[in-house]
Amino acid sequence: MTIIPAGAMGASGPQGPTGITGATGAAGNQGPAETTGATGATGAQGPAGAAGVTGATGPAGATGAAGIQGATGPTGATGPTGTSAISSAMSALNTSASTLSVTTDGTDIPLPVQPYMDGFTADAANTEFAVAQTGTYLISYDIKMTSGLPMSSKITLNGTPITNSINTSSASSNEYSVTFMQPLTAGDILALQLYGVNGPVSLQAGTGASLNIVKIA
Repeated sequence: MTIIPAGAMGASGPQGPTGITGATGAAGNQGPAETTGATGATGAQGPAGAAGVTGATGPAGATGAAGIQGATGPTGATGPTGTSAISSAMSALNTSASTLSVTTDGTDIPLPVQPYMDGFTADAANTEFAVAQTGTYLISYDIKMTSGLPMSSKITLNGTPITNSINTSSASSNEYSVTFMQPLTAGDILALQLYGVNGPVSLQAGTGASLNIVKIA
């Protein structure tokens, strides 16, 4: 038998078409679990957050117990002496049962008994009284006669009658009295008078006439 030697390999033929996909293989077994890695380093602190809204005011707390009384403080210095409530006043009387020659225009009544003269001065006849301090005064007078006559009484201020001081009687009267308030100025002159008749008038014994003046403001 004759052996024929193999011929040379021929050139590769063209690639054939892709075959169809094979069936999915069975799932493989789960691999072993990985170990947990080491904790990482702490990160840098973040920026501060915005301020929160102010919370509502809480209820008031209970009142605390009263503290002990403190020691008495030292006595303060004495204050200055106050002024007298009555800084200017006078009282003048006629007690001698004088007989006056009264005229229709007016006759001053002498008041020589002067138990109190503070801030006032009398003239030589004791009929005119000068005011020393400007202010408001309470003025009162009383005149008592031995017999009733239809006349009038008044106080003059610098020679002019003070309207509020006038006491006029339409009938015979033996007593005239008035109380009123009057602003006065330092240097003013006051006089007590009877007027309205022409003739003698006798004052009662004791206190036939009185004039009282007190500064009230």
